[in-house]
Amino acid sequence: DEPTSGLDASQAQQVMETLHSLAAAGHTVVCSIHQPRSSIYTLFDDLYLLSHGESVYYGPAKEALSHFADLGHPCPQHYNPAEHVADLISEDFSIDKNKRESSAERVRKFVDVYKKATASQLVYSPPSKGVLPSALSTQHRASALLQFKLLFKRAWRQVIRDKKNLIVRLASTSQASAVFGFIWWRLGRGQSTIMSRMGLLQITSTYLSQTSLFKTIYVFPIEKSIMARERAKDYYQVAPFFLSKLLAELPVVVGFPCVFLSFMYPMTGMQLTFPRVARAVMVSTLTSAASASLGLAVGAISPSIDSALIIGPAVMLIFLVFGGLYTTDKDVPKVLRWIPKCSVINRGYEGLICNEMEDIAFEDEGPTSMLTGSGVLKRIGYGNSSVTKSVAALSKILLLQYLITYDILKGQKPKFQTMVPPTN
Repeated sequence: DEPTSGLDASQAQQVMETLHSLAAAGHTVVCSIHQPRSSIYTLFDDLYLLSHGESVYYGPAKEALSHFADLGHPCPQHYNPAEHVADLISEDFSIDKNKRESSAERVRKFVDVYKKATASQLVYSPPSKGVLPSALSTQHRASALLQFKLLFKRAWRQVIRDKKNLIVRLASTSQASAVFGFIWWRLGRGQSTIMSRMGLLQITSTYLSQTSLFKTIYVFPIEKSIMARERAKDYYQVAPFFLSKLLAELPVVVGFPCVFLSFMYPMTGMQLTFPRVARAVMVSTLTSAASASLGLAVGAISPSIDSALIIGPAVMLIFLVFGGLYTTDKDVPKVLRWIPKCSVINRGYEGLICNEMEDIAFEDEGPTSMLTGSGVLKRIGYGNSSVTKSVAALSKILLLQYLITYDILKGQKPKFQTMVPPTN
């Protein structure tokens, strides 16, 4: 909108030359401009003239002068074409009544001619190279593979360009992991460490879930609004957009749980055999990914960031209550027993606690001591659980929420009033 306002003639020329080069490269450039110099006017591909909200001319810029010349108003020699047409379509509001009536009659004549010519398609000609017909028609839309490539490239750039937030999140994750490591420093095999291990692994599942959820909730509603505008122009379909976003953010989803465990696991004295660490990484990554998918679903269904920030924490609080540490599945009313199965925190905690308690022995400190990890799991209600079941449950939650998000996005089609041809 008026890109040359406030600029001198030289700077205005440079700005318009830049816009012209963008149009020549295949971008659609539409701008309103007031009193351009003649050298700027020659850069225009198409020209749309308005007078008091009425269309006066729409077509190639180079044919505008001949159009008005045919109507009896040729452009004087060595005269700026832009100033000439601007004077023609402007009414004279001076004191002279004859000038006011003459200018008003001239503008009405131009409007009438345009309406008649539009009806017979005489004034309008096909858009030139500065306009992309593909934006108006699905016939020339790119293939699904090309859409995915372009959208993935854009999504990946967004990820790597967000360096400040990535650095802050990396520092926050490392700091939280180190703090947890110092709080639960070098847990031994005493009876008191059983509860400490349960608390540590519960808070680990909670932390990974919440950080992934809130990061997604803050970003995705904005991306959804951009996608809605671009879908309205039929640039691409939902599937390439959604798949490209998931793949572009995969390194982040995997990376931060690995960073968290790299500090916390050795500092707290967890079992550091390679299979256990690998299983812990897998469960933590799936927990983070499942929480991010929940954030996508919440962001997709929410009309704004504010509403998403209300829904997301409320859902996560319910998942925390049914997270496995504060209550067991057997103690939950039957009508609510489906919630622990859907709780990302519960499923993540299940995998982490089963991974840690498997084949571990604790010190005998009396007749009430629990000496084996399997005994602990039975006591807390995870006797029939395993890492495999946890991974399967998290994978189901992940895929289900991806499908929900996809269906919501696909169902949110842009709604606009149907365009109808102008009537005389």
